[in-house]
Amino acid sequence: MITLFLSNPDNLTILQGVGWLCTSVFISWSIYICCNYNLNLVKYVIRLLLTFIIVLFLMFIIGTFNIVYCESIELVQWGEFGTISSHVGIKFTVAERAYWVILNVPPYIKGTIIGLILSDAYLPLLKRGVNTRLEFKQSTANSGYFWFVFNILSPIIQAKPIFNTSVRKGTQCFSNQLWTSCLPFLREYHDLWYINGIKRIPECIYDLLTPIALAHWIQGDGGRVGSGLVICTDSFTVEDTVRLMNVLMIRHRLDCTLRVQHGSPRIYIRANSMPKLRSIIMPYMCPSMLRKLGL
Repeated sequence: MITLFLSNPDNLTILQGVGWLCTSVFISWSIYICCNYNLNLVKYVIRLLLTFIIVLFLMFIIGTFNIVYCESIELVQWGEFGTISSHVGIKFTVAERAYWVILNVPPYIKGTIIGLILSDAYLPLLKRGVNTRLEFKQSTANSGYFWFVFNILSPIIQAKPIFNTSVRKGTQCFSNQLWTSCLPFLREYHDLWYINGIKRIPECIYDLLTPIALAHWIQGDGGRVGSGLVICTDSFTVEDTVRLMNVLMIRHRLDCTLRVQHGSPRIYIRANSMPKLRSIIMPYMCPSMLRKLGL
């Protein structure tokens, strides 16, 4: 299959226009030859049929093109890691698995995973404490966001998601769950984020908390409160929560305060910073989660 990388959808319209122009010129040339060289009717019909067949063939070839839109104008070989749409059902070779170290992970996957680690995902150790995968579960009430995340992480997911049922406080609950493949960079993240099996905020969080990571953190643990927004950091210590709040204030220029609710620290983003917050994370939000931004 031929793949075309286009930086703008309008380029496809231009490409199609050029194709039809070439086709019209070819047909006109065929008719001109037939008319000016006194070809008999049989040869004239044969030439027109051949022209029609060629046109159909060209249209078929163009129809097999795989059109990929991307903002970057850098040359990318289709099929390289991070350019495929999904890896579900495809087993990694040893060489492919070894490729997935932090330096080779696309930024959009890195940011998504960081945001998930801060919120609802975890990195369990498997197989005698050597390999690590990311596991993520969401209530079916948030199915839109679950599949949003699944599509982003599908290049590193082999197994199909599963549907779970459970009973919590006498109420039956339904959820969707996914887990990624065990990859080297996930083990690197586990060693960075976990101390003795407890999730902690690493000292390099300033560099890790990108706008993409912030968007997924808020989609997982954020909640609308009045005209502002609260981020539930119940599983972190006060020290870790303050470290996160400092990144929000210094890197992202958000006006935040620390609140304690039921003995757990939480970060409150004041109403005057909500327009700034929306401008930072809106491009990376799932439509069903825009309610957390008051939209």
